[in-house]
Amino acid sequence: MKITKRQLRRIIREEKAKIIAENRVRKIVRRNLQERRDQWKTWDAVGLLDPTGPVPEEELTRDQWRALGSSYDYVDYLEIYDEVVGGEVGLDAEKADMDARVTRNLERGLGREGY
Repeated sequence: MKITKRQLRRIIREEKAKIIAENRVRKIVRRNLQERRDQWKTWDAVGLLDPTGPVPEEELTRDQWRALGSSYDYVDYLEIYDEVVGGEVGLDAEKADMDARVTRNLERGLGREGY
């Protein structure tokens, strides 16, 4: 089957748009993972990720509360502690999960919605 130059250009343009969209999504995922790593490093520096167990709420210091930030409460801290220290979800597994969701969205034509 022959294709015209116009059809070839259209196909190339569509494929290029797909690649560019996928790269944008990967950048967002990479940035989010880096931000999370930085947050965990901060938490580790103030003792929030102590391998002996999470810090009880009544024993949290001012620096530890400041490191948690306004977007986290104690319950969030406990859940994230279990993920990070408990090893339930490693960064590689989380990245693979995010990549799979992004790929599904791209296949469905949803782009990067929700990320």
